[in-house]
Amino acid sequence: MKIRLAAIAKDEAAYLPRWIYHHLRFGFDEIDIYVNNTTDNSVAVLDKISSQFPVRVIAADFIYERRRSISFQREAYSIILQDAIKQDVTHLLFLDIDEFWTPRDLVTSIHQCLEDTGYPDVISFAWANKVDEDVTFAGPYSQHTRSIENVHVKSLFRTSLKIRKLEVHNVISDNATYLLGDGRENLRKGKSTIDPQELGIEGPKRFFILHRMWRSQIEYISRLGQGKNLDRNGKAVSTFDLKRNRKGFMVPFLDAPESTFEIQEEVLDEYETGYREFLSTCDLEASMEEAQEFIIDRAKMVWRELPAARANNPRLVEKLLSNVAIAK
Repeated sequence: MKIRLAAIAKDEAAYLPRWIYHHLRFGFDEIDIYVNNTTDNSVAVLDKISSQFPVRVIAADFIYERRRSISFQREAYSIILQDAIKQDVTHLLFLDIDEFWTPRDLVTSIHQCLEDTGYPDVISFAWANKVDEDVTFAGPYSQHTRSIENVHVKSLFRTSLKIRKLEVHNVISDNATYLLGDGRENLRKGKSTIDPQELGIEGPKRFFILHRMWRSQIEYISRLGQGKNLDRNGKAVSTFDLKRNRKGFMVPFLDAPESTFEIQEEVLDEYETGYREFLSTCDLEASMEEAQEFIIDRAKMVWRELPAARANNPRLVEKLLSNVAIAK
């Protein structure tokens, strides 16, 4: 088997090393990063990593020129799939940089996951939205990691499938076997979500996606400034544009039941030690300082632009800043 992880990344330099380290640690054979519409030091960071590890960096702004009736993301995923097929990749998973494929024990590999679940055609991992994001630029896990289960999934699939439709969260293929992250059959098959009754109350399944939708409040504010810099034709957009696909900080999950998954102290210590060694191997310490400064500077830029944005679209700004304590 050759399992490839692929992602689209825009101004994610502060988060790429952790995300790449994490997924290499858990057995993904190759990682492809399609960099688009980027103004931070992502390419420099990725070049250092790719010189040491099986990570490919692809300049993806050209995809804007190809877009027709489908979204940039769907167009990119289609290109990535065709490339994976040509290169004899057997399994493919698409994730965003705020999504971490996670074995609940923080030990088991993606290869072992497939073996333990009987090598299904498609295995869909439910989101667990992380809610204890109090420290800026913190790692994804603590000994007692709090999260809220969510019905959305991301799916690992065989590239040899006859795919009828490639979705962002799943694939639709006739006669394919669809399982969930705990090995049970996924009755909703190629849907982007699973039956809410499948979630249960015991917390994340054995294998799941830890989704860091918000991170800290400063990072959340900064991410609101990650709006478009290019239009559909690849032309530069000079006006400030807020990212609109957020409903506020940890909204609408404020009243949802939380669960905690426990990680053994020695396992977590080894995980964090491995990450520090990864940074050292790739000589990334100075690059990370620059990348984090970019995030903070962008948050300051958002604050400067908010009065004008509020005057132009007060309802949008009110929604985006909902439950943001530092906005009070």
